[in-house]
Amino acid sequence: MAKPKVTNLMKGAQARNLIYELGGSGRVAEILKCKSPSVSAWIHKGVPNARLMYLRTAFPDLKAWKYLKD
Repeated sequence: MAKPKVTNLMKGAQARNLIYELGGSGRVAEILKCKSPSVSAWIHKGVPNARLMYLRTAFPDLKAWKYLKD
């Protein structure tokens, strides 16, 4: 079965800023109940849309959101 294509809206410096603003990859991993290396990989691969939507809902006041296109 083929994996569904994931469109990532945030990667690179934007993803790095988001992770930093939330307290680092370890803290984000705790929040999302996933592994820290997975969070670190988002910088290169992009933040998965489901994770991005959750974080945006849970933490609406982050500075990182103003750089994200809707």
